[in-house]
Amino acid sequence: MSVIDVTELAPVYDISGTTSRLAVCAVLRIMAAMARARGELVDPNLRRSDVAAAQA
Repeated sequence: MSVIDVTELAPVYDISGTTSRLAVCAVLRIMAAMARARGELVDPNLRRSDVAAAQA
């Protein structure tokens, strides 16, 4: 897979930005899963600080 397309996203109607953030999270999770399937590691510096603290 080389293209990820997010459809049905209307930032104009998403005043709080929740839908946009969820779309970004979904794309990042897909990309991380693809990297993991290829045996690549995700840089731990890219993790959210609250998630990294919870995993430590």
